[in-house]
Amino acid sequence: MSEAKDLTPRSSPLHIMGKRSSADGLAHERAYIEPSVASLATAVIKGDISGQELRSLPSQTVYFVFQALGLESSGDLLSEIRDSQYTAILDFDLWDKDSPREEQCWDWFAVAEQDPTFGALGKLVRCLDPDLLASILSRHFEAWILDDALDQPPAPYVYTPDRGYTWVEIKTKDATKHRLVGKVLAYIYQTKPDFFYRMIALQQQQTVSELEEEALENRQVRLRHQEIPTHGESTLFHQRLPHEKLREALTRCSTADIQSSERGHLIPIFGWRNTPEPLASLVRELLTSSPAKEQEDFQLALGWVTNNALVFFSTPIFEPERVALVVNFIKGALNIGLELALNFGTGNARSIYEKIGLTGIYQAAWSELALLRKDSTKLHRALLETAPDRQEDIVILEQLCCLPPSVPDFFLNRTSSQKKRQEEKIDVEPTAIRSLAELTAVRDYLLALERVAYQHK
Repeated sequence: MSEAKDLTPRSSPLHIMGKRSSADGLAHERAYIEPSVASLATAVIKGDISGQELRSLPSQTVYFVFQALGLESSGDLLSEIRDSQYTAILDFDLWDKDSPREEQCWDWFAVAEQDPTFGALGKLVRCLDPDLLASILSRHFEAWILDDALDQPPAPYVYTPDRGYTWVEIKTKDATKHRLVGKVLAYIYQTKPDFFYRMIALQQQQTVSELEEEALENRQVRLRHQEIPTHGESTLFHQRLPHEKLREALTRCSTADIQSSERGHLIPIFGWRNTPEPLASLVRELLTSSPAKEQEDFQLALGWVTNNALVFFSTPIFEPERVALVVNFIKGALNIGLELALNFGTGNARSIYEKIGLTGIYQAAWSELALLRKDSTKLHRALLETAPDRQEDIVILEQLCCLPPSVPDFFLNRTSSQKKRQEEKIDVEPTAIRSLAELTAVRDYLLALERVAYQHK
């Protein structure tokens, strides 16, 4: 059986997420569930995965495979997937929060035009949100529709697609964009003339900003159909679960409660190597000793937690490093949440998961981490005012103030010489807080630094 076959969906979501290992623990060299994005990308390159198998994958999975391949190497992938998957890739790749990434759009057009059959350009035009397409093109051309056809151009450098009734002036001075605008407009006129004239009418009726707003609304509807929450929903998801409410939830909640509240789809970006305890033991039990339905419920819930965090933290999904930071934050938060619940002595990790689900576990940790961020933000302002020369402490606080809150890598290894770190460039690579012990260490650090910051006032 080929590697690609192992990664395609069958009866269990594990086939999408990756292969199982025979190792005894998640901290071993090989993880139980390995990220499958790289393997899927390799399968696409080798032709070891069929179009039917690609079309069966969740759109978000396809996007991460697309990212691994890169735009210029994704021609085979894009030609095989469903239109709805293609549109989802564009929704992920062409927006930064609420704003279109116009230069990225031109990169897509530039790659699509390399196909001499116009198949790539045709699928791009077909799958790109029409309001977004109109807003992008409208910035770079102006058109006039006349009652009577003209034999000669009404002005220099204007073109007609319909024997003189419509005249188009491409306004951009960028040579590449000029060529692409002309080619895209010509293709639209030949294949979708109604849309061509609609774009011209829209220029008279709506501003580019209004078109972008409509495109954004369309995108939000499509993303919601992909089980990706709105920002309002993700904010509600990040409600805090303080200790007293956590204790109550552990006493009153049942499995049925979490079954109805946790939903999502599979996101194959979690690698479980070096997962801390007790989360490691819970994942091991769920993914190796549980029925297929329970494994699926766990991974769907994990997808729901992940997408809520990505949206809440305004994470650009097209930036793998930022996505990886959020993934590591989630793993740390789930481990901290489990530790907090276990401290109440109401059951083991499995029973806690069955009572409050991944959502409750995550929210318990978020209560602590959000408070940590709040205290760090206040202390950061005070330190800038009273002790601005303490650059290392300021760097640590800046990371704790971010969303998601983290610490610089050097914070967890503070035995090295401070003088040496001052002489060298400080490594500010963010690292997730992964355990109650690390959370306590940060708390103790803030208390000590607080005395420094306020003694100067």
